[in-house]
Amino acid sequence: LLVFASLLASAAAYSAAPECPCISLSSPLIQQAKEQFAVMGYPGYGTGGVCKAYDKGLAIAGCGDVDPALEETCKGPGGATSNEKCYCFSEWCYVDPTTCPIDRMACNATGNVVGSTASVYCRGRDMTASTLIADATGNTTATAYYSYSTCGNLDTYSNDRITEDVRGRNLLVKVRSSGFWNMEGEVDEANPQWKGWTGALVQALDHSFRNHFEPDVTVTVDQSGPDAWASQRSRDKFASSWTA
Repeated sequence: LLVFASLLASAAAYSAAPECPCISLSSPLIQQAKEQFAVMGYPGYGTGGVCKAYDKGLAIAGCGDVDPALEETCKGPGGATSNEKCYCFSEWCYVDPTTCPIDRMACNATGNVVGSTASVYCRGRDMTASTLIADATGNTTATAYYSYSTCGNLDTYSNDRITEDVRGRNLLVKVRSSGFWNMEGEVDEANPQWKGWTGALVQALDHSFRNHFEPDVTVTVDQSGPDAWASQRSRDKFASSWTA
């Protein structure tokens, strides 16, 4: 999240989760940010020490031309992912990266287990590193961590949390014939990694792997065994071949 926008004074404030509180107004990081944002002409952005929709209505954050009526949809059941601009209405705040991760040892020391609500050490919240301040040459002078999760929201601003585990990876894929969706034929020299498999599903996956990850995801099609849909090892662990 490159923070270049101003705070709306009318934005409502919300409390962050106790296991990952917003950094306080006395934090040196916030003080540094306040000075920088004031110089840039965007005073107060992200520096309220509370959960707020800091991006709401701000052109510099990509939210200036968003229809206000979209907010009701975005805040409805399942609405957070209904539009790529829903982040404009989501509350977030800067957090301390040392407090938000689960502390297993501290959690166990309290007599609880990970996932318990009895101790803040047993629960964690997603957070993302961001360039907070850049000088005139574009060099980063401070790094901050922001979190939508601690404010009870899904981070739809950045897809890093979704893609980081697969981008640049090689995935082992099993495919079986399924009419229009998957068909086996001659190897396409332009897409040799699919070993002749084509169809709507294969094409959709290939498009996603090549266009939505950096670096691209590559695939290795595993055609071993009489039924290439799922390995026997996976079948032994799951009741259905679909979940296997």
